[in-house]
Amino acid sequence: KNFLPTVKLFPLLNFKYIEEMCVEGFYDLNMTCLYVPDEHAGGGDKSQVLIAAKLEELGLKEVSISMVHSWFKYQVPEVSSSTKYDEAFFLGITKYYVSNGHIHGPSTYDRIIGQGSFDRVAHREEHAKGGILIELSPDDSYFFFIENKEALPFKTLHIKTKDLDK
Repeated sequence: KNFLPTVKLFPLLNFKYIEEMCVEGFYDLNMTCLYVPDEHAGGGDKSQVLIAAKLEELGLKEVSISMVHSWFKYQVPEVSSSTKYDEAFFLGITKYYVSNGHIHGPSTYDRIIGQGSFDRVAHREEHAKGGILIELSPDDSYFFFIENKEALPFKTLHIKTKDLDK
């Protein structure tokens, strides 16, 4: 959302900010994309019911790709939360890949790709940072990681004196 004022300076930029769950059709490519924003309907089963209803309303059994901002059960199994999504639900309604952002460490589960984040934003994120490029064609689909080799370390400094000049 913070990019919206800046985007106006680039009239040729193809930019979208998605605030509501929706499905977009790319009919020239014979593809559809499901967008699910962060905290959609509280996440988890509540959100999945609305997503299933939207697909039914549109007469779709599946979409080509899903772009989801939330978390899945496999990503943080030690945390019990009704807001986490079910992997089988999204794999069942997505033909190719589910691209997921929310958890800052990269991960994969079948065709679900958790990109992580492009840069470090917290402690204990010393793993490789970067982005995911997905290639789709009628014959093949694959993805690969593009590392941000300029990702800065996130360090803690322990100051042992109250004298700020020291």
